[in-house]
Amino acid sequence: MPIDDFFKSQNRIGYRVSPDARNLSYLKLEGKNQNLYVEDIETGKGKKITQLKEKSIIFYFWVSKDELIYYKETDPALRLSDIFIINKDGKNERQLTNNEKSRIKVLDDQLMDDKYLLVSSNKRDSTVFDVYRLNVRNGEMQMAAKNPGNITDWTTDSEGKLRLATSSDGVNETLLYRESENDAFKPIVTNNFKNTLRPIAFAKNKLNVIYAISNVNRDKGALVELDCKTGKEIKVLFGDETINITDAQYSRRKQKMSFVVYETWKKRSIIWMIR
Repeated sequence: MPIDDFFKSQNRIGYRVSPDARNLSYLKLEGKNQNLYVEDIETGKGKKITQLKEKSIIFYFWVSKDELIYYKETDPALRLSDIFIINKDGKNERQLTNNEKSRIKVLDDQLMDDKYLLVSSNKRDSTVFDVYRLNVRNGEMQMAAKNPGNITDWTTDSEGKLRLATSSDGVNETLLYRESENDAFKPIVTNNFKNTLRPIAFAKNKLNVIYAISNVNRDKGALVELDCKTGKEIKVLFGDETINITDAQYSRRKQKMSFVVYETWKKRSIIWMIR
């Protein structure tokens, strides 16, 4: 093979399949910019649906079988971007946010009531991220959870409801939980900097149970089930003393774990489903 092939940049990246599995989307490099394309899987015919000439798309995802959300980079140094929604045929493009100084990111990529996305933004206070409901039909943002100042992460359940938060005092991290969005967050477990307890997703049909990566009371990280009412580990789903679980992916569509990433002498991924 030619040596140049090993150093050649890809001109197509970020492939994603639409929720109905009928379309394939990807970002295509054009000069210094990236634009979004959608291809009909059955016919193989593709179409360029964005027309950016001076800015690049840095991230995107499908929110329905007909609509995509994308981030347009506005200031790389400050990591600022604006969020747009567009139909898969390139029509009905609308700008949802205009971030002149604040940062914004989507917390959950599923639409609630066919119009709301949960996003986090530091527009109220540049030092912390609050949670908002972003109406993708009119661009309005309503606060869903105000950050008291120490929340570093937020987690939603399978219905897109905000149920978990992680707080930090600079040394210790505390996992906070609530059964519903009408309840107040309550601390369930605190760990110091030596331990890792990272929520991945809520388990299907188990209101108070989450999947998490944890090395609490063990030498290596493992994928575990955790009872949010007690803060206690229920069981180990994947892991042993020879491997270190570093990441995991949950399929919201199948409502199962899709894979875990673990390290031995090198990093590996294993496709593995919970029965």
